[in-house]
Amino acid sequence: MQWYPLGHAENVLTPEELCNLVEQDYHLAITASCKMISDFLSGHPEVPGLPVAVSELVHLLFGKLNDELKHLLLKESGIIFPCIRKNGHKQYCVKDATVRVIKARQSVITALMQRVRHLLNNFMITPRDSAAWKTCVNAFFLLETAVFQWIHVDQNVLYPAVQQPPRTTKKL
Repeated sequence: MQWYPLGHAENVLTPEELCNLVEQDYHLAITASCKMISDFLSGHPEVPGLPVAVSELVHLLFGKLNDELKHLLLKESGIIFPCIRKNGHKQYCVKDATVRVIKARQSVITALMQRVRHLLNNFMITPRDSAAWKTCVNAFFLLETAVFQWIHVDQNVLYPAVQQPPRTTKKL
């Protein structure tokens, strides 16, 4: 994933280029981190250093988080981004209701990320933790970073550029 200076994307990239940026940088980073975490958790029914109940909750929450991410990334790359690319020359090519749904799903993802962070003690590791667990915790941190950057670009740069403004009713 490439880092961009503040204001870079807003001033330089078209909506079509923003779609490419999101897919190439954020979708790929999120997918890679999820795969790494999933591989670790599937081989370790109990998370090292956590009580069994907390470990089960981490597995459950990560499964839900992974599902939410997969569905929303597929929705973006398979439906929304092709629409933007096809109609990008039009200023408003994404309906307000669509953006509201995306923001709602991103809110669920954010809440799940925060809950997992809390359960994993803010991603703190100890010197006695295994190298595999340290790698998994690092993957959680990278996942969180990529998710929050993706949400920021979506909500503050991409969708405002292509979103149809909500209809207003005229007051009599």
